[in-house]
Amino acid sequence: MGFKITVIRKGNFKMFIKKIKAKAVSGTHVLVNNLRRIFGRAPKMKFFYGSYYKHCDVIENRILFESFHGTTISDSPFYILKELLSRPDAGQYEIYYSSNTDDYQTHKKFIEANNIPVKLVCISSYEYLKILATAKYLINNSSFPVYFIKKDEQVYLQTWHGTPLKTLGKKMRKGIESMYNVQHNFLQATYLMHPNEFTKNAIMEDYNLNALYTGKVALSGYPRNSIFMDKQKAKDVRKKLGLEEKTVYAYMPTWRGTSNHSVKYNSYSREISDMMKYLDERMKDNQVLYVNFHPILKNAIQLGEYKHIKSFPAEVDKYEFLNCVDALVTDYSSVFFDFSVTRKPVILYMYDYDQYMQDRGMYMDIKDLPFVKLYDIESLTEWLSTEKILDAGYDDGDYCEKFIKYDSLDAPAKMLDLVLYGKEDGMVVEDYSENIQKPRRVIHPSKVTGRSDLEAVSKYAQKNDIVQFEKKWFKKNLSCILHDEYNESFDYVIITNTTPRTYLEEALVKFKYKPVIERLKERELKRTFPRLKVQPVYIRKFNAASEGCSVNNAEKKTIQAELISKDNKIYIDAEFKENGLIPVKFMLIDTNNNITCVRETTKEERQSGTICEDFIEWKEKIEPYGRYLMAAEAVESAFSSSYIVPFVNTEWGKQADSLIETFDKPEGYKAPCIVTEVGNPENKIGKKYEPGEMAILPYARMGSRNFGIYLCKPDKVVNEYTQARILKIRSKRSVSTVYLKMKKQEGLVIKDIVLRYRSAVSYDVPVDYTINESGRHYKIKAVIDFDKLPLRELYWDFRILAMKHGYENEIRARFTGNYWKYNFYLTNRQYSAGEGHMTFPYYTKGGCLAYLYRPDSPYDVYATKLKEMVASGMYILSKPFFKRRKVWLVYEKFCSMAQDNGYYFFKYCMEELSEEEKKDIYYVIDKNASDYDKIKTYDSHIIQFMSLKHILYVLGAVLYIASDSRTHLYAWRCKTSLIRSKIDKRPIFFLQHGVTALKQVAPLFGKHGSSPMTYFATTSQFEQDIVVRYLGYAQSKAPITGFTRWDVLEDTSTDDDRLILTMPTWRSWLEEVSDEEFLASDYYKNYSELIQSERLSKLLDDNNARMIFYIHPKFAGYIKNFKQTKDNIVIVPFGQEPLNEIMKKCHMLITDYSSVCWDVYYQKKPVIFYQFDYEKYDMAHGSYIDMETELFGRRAVTGDELLEELEKCIESGFELNQKETEDHHHYFEYIDDKNSERTYIYLKEKGY
Repeated sequence: MGFKITVIRKGNFKMFIKKIKAKAVSGTHVLVNNLRRIFGRAPKMKFFYGSYYKHCDVIENRILFESFHGTTISDSPFYILKELLSRPDAGQYEIYYSSNTDDYQTHKKFIEANNIPVKLVCISSYEYLKILATAKYLINNSSFPVYFIKKDEQVYLQTWHGTPLKTLGKKMRKGIESMYNVQHNFLQATYLMHPNEFTKNAIMEDYNLNALYTGKVALSGYPRNSIFMDKQKAKDVRKKLGLEEKTVYAYMPTWRGTSNHSVKYNSYSREISDMMKYLDERMKDNQVLYVNFHPILKNAIQLGEYKHIKSFPAEVDKYEFLNCVDALVTDYSSVFFDFSVTRKPVILYMYDYDQYMQDRGMYMDIKDLPFVKLYDIESLTEWLSTEKILDAGYDDGDYCEKFIKYDSLDAPAKMLDLVLYGKEDGMVVEDYSENIQKPRRVIHPSKVTGRSDLEAVSKYAQKNDIVQFEKKWFKKNLSCILHDEYNESFDYVIITNTTPRTYLEEALVKFKYKPVIERLKERELKRTFPRLKVQPVYIRKFNAASEGCSVNNAEKKTIQAELISKDNKIYIDAEFKENGLIPVKFMLIDTNNNITCVRETTKEERQSGTICEDFIEWKEKIEPYGRYLMAAEAVESAFSSSYIVPFVNTEWGKQADSLIETFDKPEGYKAPCIVTEVGNPENKIGKKYEPGEMAILPYARMGSRNFGIYLCKPDKVVNEYTQARILKIRSKRSVSTVYLKMKKQEGLVIKDIVLRYRSAVSYDVPVDYTINESGRHYKIKAVIDFDKLPLRELYWDFRILAMKHGYENEIRARFTGNYWKYNFYLTNRQYSAGEGHMTFPYYTKGGCLAYLYRPDSPYDVYATKLKEMVASGMYILSKPFFKRRKVWLVYEKFCSMAQDNGYYFFKYCMEELSEEEKKDIYYVIDKNASDYDKIKTYDSHIIQFMSLKHILYVLGAVLYIASDSRTHLYAWRCKTSLIRSKIDKRPIFFLQHGVTALKQVAPLFGKHGSSPMTYFATTSQFEQDIVVRYLGYAQSKAPITGFTRWDVLEDTSTDDDRLILTMPTWRSWLEEVSDEEFLASDYYKNYSELIQSERLSKLLDDNNARMIFYIHPKFAGYIKNFKQTKDNIVIVPFGQEPLNEIMKKCHMLITDYSSVCWDVYYQKKPVIFYQFDYEKYDMAHGSYIDMETELFGRRAVTGDELLEELEKCIESGFELNQKETEDHHHYFEYIDDKNSERTYIYLKEKGY
């Protein structure tokens, strides 16, 4: 007996251990998720229903009624119930009505008070599941649970609950997925009831029912509307409620949002509260307004205490009460269709018409309806309080014919006869059973993530095919893409994987017991496609080899091939014939699995099996710096099946993986092909277009080793696959000695080793080095004496320069493992670098070596490292203490200021919160800072910057609250620090420094930027939309709170001091340049010319005005270059005077792109944007709006234009013009001095 011993190399052993750990973690997660899925409350309902469905028979005399998921006993099911109870044979039926848990007691009192002989059943009970599975008759106006399946013996009437005004189903552009259970219920129903042809056409079309529904459609007036023809009942209700002498109005608004899964509860609740308060204060004593919210909003909005405003009475059915009111006020709710049966007045109050039209589409223009339309609270108040509305009539001709011609007193009786006896007398009934016979394929993709997947489905799907989408796929903008581009391309259903089953069946499925698996497949077909003739085997893999299509769902087959790169072409000699395949297309597939380029293969390529490509024809379609998989579409010789075929070469892959260094793999790459002008020339130069030379580098992709290409500049080719490994770094005073190891490679010649300045305009500083050869490697020693090098602030990257393929390339120096990271954490490694400066090495995000050169700091001493170690030890010991306390740390820029949102939020907490609420809220500031005096009153809540307590609390805090990034909470540009690394992992609420709009900050503050935030305060819907769309934050993480500093931002300007604030922002291309470069810049020339302008000085003198020129802190070092030659123009350094105070007392602002404009505009003061370098600024920084056309203020691009606009502002008395006044509310959600309070409440609601 022999044993095979396998030697695992060091690198492979680490990988092996990682895989074992990953499998253990994955297995644990799978086990936990399965237990939750089986025993969690909602899944448990599915299993119990599955048991009742399988084992219980239908009971012939049992009837289940349900309205709005059990939230109410009303609507058409209730009126059908009343009809049933009025009949002599009602006693022979066992009648149930569904109720939800929250309203159960209310419903119980209602049926007892009205002596209604039905049994209430709670929809969260197991009894409900049994009744649902066994009731002969089911009547619902909304939907049963998604796992519901109608048995053949059951009769299900789906009444729905309104003539649609708002788009439904697949017409809900931003919420198509929300139709999943409604569509499921419609397909299950025996009868669909519609009140008119308009509703029938909308429902059948927009839930894809015309092709998929197999039951009958009955046209009949809503049973609930029969009450509107009973005038005596209206009188009885008014008498019962004591309303005979009152003028009674009803207000029934709908909800706001893009779908019923994205309802805007908070903003709508605020709007309703303001509206109710305004109306209540102005209504007369004989007037009363009853309010009823949509069921979606029922628990989200609470009415306050009002004199004239009340909720709908609970003791009376909603429609019985509505029948007795004098007029209805609604907005976009379809309730007015029902109420119009009474011919009483209707007001459509549409204060947010434009916004609502953006969120939700309409089937018609609501403005064309024959009712009173109002758009502001003042008009609504007038029409109600003066009772002007009571005289408002409307033309009932065409409207009645279209919408309410089927309404009748006997509608409940007709529908009951249809359900119980199948009688169709007096109704128009359409039979859709012909859909049963059509043979259908079901396409169920493995996944759908975007346009390319939908494009592939649309190319593949045929007539009568049904596409299944899973609801969980609908993230980001998938719904919008489906709506805009593919809604009519194929029939589809949206599903969730909720096939009802028993616990035993679930267990047997886990053991892959085939009879049970087949049984559940049949059950799922019945749940999803009742009575349809569909193929039981779904199509999950399909090919659509066209540009723009995804290969996520394609059938793939990898084959062996050889790749040769020469003469600026690549040759792929693949084993097509050996695999019985013929290549018909060659393609490039991007990293998102989308086909970017595709062409048919030539006759020669099909015959030889060798594909030749030079990429010339494709260079406009591919992107510079992109990565693409090379593949073919190949068909079997009999043309029976097709595959997407990636290429692989096992030997090449083994060769590429022969050494441990994952970052030094020259064997995995071939010689590049050089092309020019890659990308679409209509795009800006950058990621989408490069006019110069680009290298197309063939390589064996990591992991799979499939053949791919990578595009880069020819001088970046070597950097793609080679980085020198750092062996050690020795430090002595001003000298850093770096030892490196790098694999030899054919054709590569090292030319130099340098430090490269990291800037828009970079340059190299050579260092001393020696190179020795050792086997397959170069051994390199670089000696860097910082005292002798001409460095400038800040960042310097270590680079090896080498020649290959005729181009000079740079090679990075890379750390392996975490040894050096922890070495930097624990040691005080630094080098003297000339008078007053120092340099230290650090570990870049990419794991490479770089140096930072900056002025000396008091925190560079080793005592800081010791303090960090002590604080770390103390934190470990006191962790339970900090967990209980929930410490908040508040700070501002460099922890040296108390002027911005951080300070004003902290001030609010100290002055408005109780001792218990504020005890763990602290402000971090350097006590030597000039602003300390204004905050020292709260000394017990002040933490000295960089003290031991500060470092300890940085570790112990549960939340940071700041107007700047996390980096400002610690020593600025500190050496590699364990504490600094922990700061990046703590939650932070970003109060912001300025409104996000005029400058693109996603690379910095975006969710995937260099300084991502946890929560991002916004000031309006306008700004929140930007933060969500461009910065990637969820709407819930970007609350509209307003800026806390605005709570105290009151206009203190006076006629005695007519102050004009000029405050430009910084420019990235001028940051930390020399004085000579700054003086030559357009920025300096234009602003220097402005503040020395004789025309400006005279304008100020003539109007008794003065100007403050307030320079940005990033340009503080250049302020000496600006000359103050006029008495009425003063240059003020940042921080010398609190900016908030200057903005309060100024009369107007001149800026360029600074977000300070919002603070001034907030006070309704004019702003002039002076944008002489707009094109350059836009290219460097970008903007989220078009500043040439979308700015709220005035704009100038020359000095003369600026002075002309300034003169106009002064002449107008510094008043806003009409457009600026009208736009003001769009940019500011709140002007109520409660921004700090909202911020605090939000954070407490988040659990901090």
